[in-house]
Amino acid sequence: YDQRHLWNMWWIYELPVGKGRKFLSGSRGVVDHVLGGWTVSGVWSQSTELPVSVGNGLFWATNWNVTTAGTPVGPISQSTKTKNVTGGTGGPNIWPNPKQTINEWLYTPPGQSGTRNTLRVDGLSGFDIGFSKRFRMPFREKHTLMFRWETFNLLNQVRFTAPDIDRSSVSTFGNYTGQANDPRQMQFALRYEF
Repeated sequence: YDQRHLWNMWWIYELPVGKGRKFLSGSRGVVDHVLGGWTVSGVWSQSTELPVSVGNGLFWATNWNVTTAGTPVGPISQSTKTKNVTGGTGGPNIWPNPKQTINEWLYTPPGQSGTRNTLRVDGLSGFDIGFSKRFRMPFREKHTLMFRWETFNLLNQVRFTAPDIDRSSVSTFGNYTGQANDPRQMQFALRYEF
């Protein structure tokens, strides 16, 4: 409900190398086939932090079917993301000491709704890049072979899904349980056009 900022950028750039271009414009044959006619493209996406709420556990304060958010007791420890967790929950966590942080929240009393979107976790981020080259076939100009090399999540960034921050799960309170993006992947393609 609160995606504050999301940036996207796309680009395609034809490298100025090869026959008829700024660099190596007089090249022919093998030199032009290997170095000329390359195109680089990319996509970059970035968002600001995303909101999350502390769950009220298996307590239904307002409705038998829908649980509410937890209620903070006082000041809230802001999220930091750490892998060195005190308190034994194991794995990466939203807080350095989740067993202490869980005491900052109460079960929401009957008839009240708790406090939503009180915390922020990492937003999304991604950087993809691609290289392509079109080879003209020597036997007929209108026949070409397109080569593509694409890399997704080039920087191999890890972005976690929303953590488990439900008051009823003391042993895993604040643990990140999954990855929101895929690890780096590459793909290659050849396409014959005529």
